[in-house]
Amino acid sequence: MNFPPMINGRLYGWSDISFAPMGIPIAGILAINYKDSQVIDAVMAGGNRANGVGFGNVSTNGSVTLLKEEVDALVNSAPGGRIQNIPAFPVIVSFMPEGSTNISINTLKWVIMKENAVDTKQGDTSIGVTIELFVGDIKWK
Repeated sequence: MNFPPMINGRLYGWSDISFAPMGIPIAGILAINYKDSQVIDAVMAGGNRANGVGFGNVSTNGSVTLLKEEVDALVNSAPGGRIQNIPAFPVIVSFMPEGSTNISINTLKWVIMKENAVDTKQGDTSIGVTIELFVGDIKWK
């Protein structure tokens, strides 16, 4: 992989993320991850080696880690008090190196929060809540 020459420059750092369920912008995002994967299998026919490649379904998923205070605010605004009841919304993640005009934008479509759970321990100075996401599609740019 060829990387751009680094002369007084920096590569990507923390990204700009637009996470706004029900139109409410959330600033307390600690982490986000997302991916798509596709079933790719060898097609076996005559002999004991692959004769080709078959491509199957594409699946997408992700998760976001929010500050507990942000999750509590979402619960208080969510229909029925459950973040799983919040209607699907897009998530936009953009990356742009400092001093550059080349922007990379990834759009997660039809995002729905699938769970609400807390995991904390003694010594924590903040509480992050990791929420598994349903992601209908990802537009990579």
